[in-house]
Amino acid sequence: MKNHSFRRLLLAFLLLPVIAVLGVDTLADTRDWNAILIPASLSRDTTIKLIGGHTQMLLLALQAKEAIRKRSAEQEIGLEWDLPQDMRLVSNNGVFKQLVSESHRTPGRSIFSSVFRVNSTNLLGNPGERIKSDWQHQSFFVSVPSAIPEENAYIALTLRDQGQTYHWRWPLKVSHLNPTKVHPKLTTIGLWDYGFNRAGAASDSIAAFFEDVGINFIQKASDKPFLEAVNKRNILTGGYTHDSAFASTPTLNVKVSGEALSGNFACPQASLNQPPKASVLGVKQLANNALQGNGIAVIDYEPTGLSGFCDQAINAFKEKYRISTEQFDSFRYSFSREKFKIHQSNEAEIRAVYEKWKQFNSQQTSAYIKQIRDALKKEYPTVRLGITTGKSHSANPKSVSALGNDNSMLADNVDVIMPQLYFGYNGANVKLLMKYTQGWRETMDARKVKAQLWPLLLIRYPAGNESQPPLRVRQQLLGALASGAQGVVIYAPSNMEADHWITLADTMKDIAAYEGFYHHGRRADKLFNLRQMPKNQAVQNVWPDYKEIIDGPSWGFTAHEWQGKYLLTLFNLGEQGDLEFDLADMPKLTVIKSENATQKSDSSWRVPAGHIGFVTLSKQ
Repeated sequence: MKNHSFRRLLLAFLLLPVIAVLGVDTLADTRDWNAILIPASLSRDTTIKLIGGHTQMLLLALQAKEAIRKRSAEQEIGLEWDLPQDMRLVSNNGVFKQLVSESHRTPGRSIFSSVFRVNSTNLLGNPGERIKSDWQHQSFFVSVPSAIPEENAYIALTLRDQGQTYHWRWPLKVSHLNPTKVHPKLTTIGLWDYGFNRAGAASDSIAAFFEDVGINFIQKASDKPFLEAVNKRNILTGGYTHDSAFASTPTLNVKVSGEALSGNFACPQASLNQPPKASVLGVKQLANNALQGNGIAVIDYEPTGLSGFCDQAINAFKEKYRISTEQFDSFRYSFSREKFKIHQSNEAEIRAVYEKWKQFNSQQTSAYIKQIRDALKKEYPTVRLGITTGKSHSANPKSVSALGNDNSMLADNVDVIMPQLYFGYNGANVKLLMKYTQGWRETMDARKVKAQLWPLLLIRYPAGNESQPPLRVRQQLLGALASGAQGVVIYAPSNMEADHWITLADTMKDIAAYEGFYHHGRRADKLFNLRQMPKNQAVQNVWPDYKEIIDGPSWGFTAHEWQGKYLLTLFNLGEQGDLEFDLADMPKLTVIKSENATQKSDSSWRVPAGHIGFVTLSKQ
């Protein structure tokens, strides 16, 4: 008790200088500050939804009006969390620097108080503005009790700044997770994340949570306690390396506008022009990060036609395609003005040069990745290279024309390719995701690419006020796998609420049951002719600036043949009403099993709204 009292006195003494800075509390009349608690604050429903009996992460982003941000390069603020009594703040880490902290209890509540030094660049704009970052936050890891009395089901936060106080309060709902009893053996179910890696003292609890859900890959695990915790549970880790490791002045990349892209990947041609014995920038860092974990080097490389305009590339392009300086300058001027709209240009000569640049740019970025891969494999032959990139692929020329680069060519020189198949939140976009996944699969198979295909699937765009409902996440997961993916990686899992994690754990059973068909089977859709299906269309605006037409946006269908059996996967993507899948001229087959689908006749099954039916048939 004496030691405990001494520590409390010492902490109070340490807090004195900071309290003097923060001033005496007075309730603020204006919203000079804004606290965004992710995922709750970004949703139309601001309730915080957590899993009872597990440790989870809450992300805190702060905004302040311009006068505060310009007050000084750094701000010292106090943050006080008011949590239900049995909820514990285990650790926190991120872009804020904690100076001192203390905790105490009041009847029914636990209070955690800290003083932080915050760089003003990490205050994300004025209160109420859309935040455009998925990493400039502070991660708070909380241990959640199995149940919380209704009167205590809330979380409150107080911010103190120079004598002003600001208060926020969020309702809290605690749900129950049934840990998955089966784990997929062939399929990667991963997370592309910037926050969980900060878990520190909460690492083992977070890893246990991932195991219960069925996660078996996470792209970033550079923090040692977190790396050890996930490895202990056989969760594969990617050695994530930031763009800046590949940057240098001699190989500086340049935008079409002439603006230098400092701190970024090299201009491909400039890197390719380096002397043969010159070391390839970034390779050592790639290997170091990979070898700390499970031997996977992971990068985020998203080339578009708008970059790669260094002098070496311009000269090589003009020489290869016999483009005059006048032609090139006219093209570059138009491109710098129209940007991604240039593929719609009314000037035939501009479009002709753009077509050549698109081809050149795709070849150069692919050659640059090959240069990195070759250098990596030469020194570290066991390291695998994985890349996340854009969605464009050659089976969809429209996507390549709009982006100015065929990102699928990068798959030729990597072990894992993770295209960012980010679409909207309704059934039509699930169908579009399936279309793109199948397009990537066909593109890779046509070129006999050996890389594994793990698309990145979106939970929510940064700071968007809408996210994928749990049922849509399930549809996207199974839709991607049924369409040719060997794994899926969820982008920004910090946006996932309790129901997302529960649905994900429940979906593992279906993935484990049918992954053999998806991985080893051959597509057999043409053997099964659907009749009387809805024939409506949807038009979706896709970044950057083109449209996709989606046929039959309320349903999806795949058929796979494997080991003398057929698997029919029936997607009812509608939000209301059952949907009947009626197969005309179906071969003579015996129904072995059907799940989530009610058989109405020898050749038809009914699937409830939002559900996915699985029908297994035998040739016997």
